[in-house]
Amino acid sequence: MATILSVAEVRDHVETDLIDDALTRLIEDADEEIIARGGAAASYPYDTPGGGARIVLPRKASAIVSISERILNTDYALAAADYSLFSDGRTLERRVDGTYPSSFWRGHVSIVITPVLETALRKRILIDLVKLAVAYSAISSKSVDGVSLTALPDYQVERNRILGGLSRGRLGLA
Repeated sequence: MATILSVAEVRDHVETDLIDDALTRLIEDADEEIIARGGAAASYPYDTPGGGARIVLPRKASAIVSISERILNTDYALAAADYSLFSDGRTLERRVDGTYPSSFWRGHVSIVITPVLETALRKRILIDLVKLAVAYSAISSKSVDGVSLTALPDYQVERNRILGGLSRGRLGLA
């Protein structure tokens, strides 16, 4: 599986004696979780009922690939002149002066969206998740040669905090 960072790139940021295969598993797990919570970086479909003048997209869009409205079991492909994507990257408005004008979205609306790519943010979150996984110990505390060590706070809480960076508006998620 191709991830946004290679083992060598992660090793530039994470000090570990894990072998490459073990580190690869941690990288893949982090990458899968980023995609699960933040969506894929590739274009994706979004379906929603029509009815209003505006549609709020689930993620910020850099471009709209296509939009169609399904009315009475017939799909009508819209031209770019039929809608406007606001500068926030999330709001689509139906236009009354387009090729197929309307003051509201009709029927069932199918949109193919190219999301804004936040590659640097995703890489930072992946590195933080791998650092957390490498540092995590299921033991809450231990003593070695008179030195007492206390483990990280709850792993899942910290993991969710790191992944929260995806939803704080940076990727435009709700």
